[in-house]
Amino acid sequence: MAELTLIGHSEVVFNEAQQKQIGSLLASYSHEEITIVFREFYGRISTEYEARFAAKNFCEAAGALIDARRLELKQQQARQKDLARLTAEDRKREEERNAARAATKAAEPKFEDFDPLADE
Repeated sequence: MAELTLIGHSEVVFNEAQQKQIGSLLASYSHEEITIVFREFYGRISTEYEARFAAKNFCEAAGALIDARRLELKQQQARQKDLARLTAEDRKREEERNAARAATKAAEPKFEDFDPLADE
């Protein structure tokens, strides 16, 4: 709890009931997830009014915020995996094109092989 208060620059202080709510979040979410989401939540506070109700609002929204963050990370990992797959496929296609170009070039007659005096 002290870490969250520190992140909130002592402007956000959790009462006993809110501390219990945060404690119950630990049954489903890691300390790190709660801390990261609180840091993001606190970073969006822009008014004194929001700061006044930040502890209450965070306790009410924390589970949904963490679930959304998990989903976002899962989607990001899927995009990275797709990008890696596409990059590998692109690399393979490029290698195939280069091999085809090399084969075509190898099949072309070379200038040094040309003898204008040779009988055809």
